[in-house]
Amino acid sequence: MAATAAQWDARIRALVQKLPAWMGRYLDWLLEPSHRWFRVPAAVALLIGGVFAPIPFIGVCMVPAGLVLLGEDLPRLKRPLETGAQWFERAWASLSRRFR
Repeated sequence: MAATAAQWDARIRALVQKLPAWMGRYLDWLLEPSHRWFRVPAAVALLIGGVFAPIPFIGVCMVPAGLVLLGEDLPRLKRPLETGAQWFERAWASLSRRFR
């Protein structure tokens, strides 16, 4: 199935619903179109911090978060992000079946 920007938006909305209430409110605020002035620098900071993090695990977690935030302002990123998320879900399901 080909990934679409609408699927990515639905995935992000579902993610926000699963978060604790305080975190969901913060992310909803951050994803509002009028808060672009805060979202873009936060995304860039997460990407830079993820690349140069002294602890590799923390860096790996920061890069996807930065890409998610940047995807809100660069719509061309949404399809590749959704494709990557679909691939990750398939890989995770395959690995989890293998190690049961």
